Amino acid sequence: MTKRCPQCGRSLASNDSACAACGPPVEHSTPRPARPSRRLRVLVLVLLAGLGAVAVALVGWQNVRDWVWLGPQELRLCNRATCTGARDSEGRLRYEWTAYLEGPPERLREIQFVEYHLPPRTFAAPVRKVTHSPEDGFALTMNGWGTFRLRATVTFKDGTTLELTHDLEF
Repeated sequence: MTKRCPQCGRSLASNDSACAACGPPVEHSTPRPARPSRRLRVLVLVLLAGLGAVAVALVGWQNVRDWVWLGPQELRLCNRATCTGARDSEGRLRYEWTAYLEGPPERLREIQFVEYHLPPRTFAAPVRKVTHSPEDGFALTMNGWGTFRLRATVTFKDGTTLELTHDLEF
């Protein structure tokens, strides 16, 4: 039986392990799995798009948006702000800002209270506890001139807690 080059198939002398044209044999790692056909990939995309349309039709866009964007976190700390037009003694513009939780209404109703942690050097009472109104996302409204990272501890009625952070945006 004649020995053959694994790369080009030419006959080899009995004591050679590779042919002169190809050089030494190349060691390959595990072969790549075959890529699905274009037709299969398109079919999967169409099915996923169809499932998305069915989900929107069944549960509404708002719920699908919450599930896709918020994911398993379900709750997120947000803020809105408006410039008051007033300036402080150092000439900085003042803003009225409101921090609040955003999430599915049923999840907001499971909250007992939210503690907002403000910078202690700036605020005389740095921890503000909000116990009212899941409808407004346990909103806290303040007035200030600068942004900072806001922390919130969400305490649920079952006693569990969730820590959230948000960089204020003006």
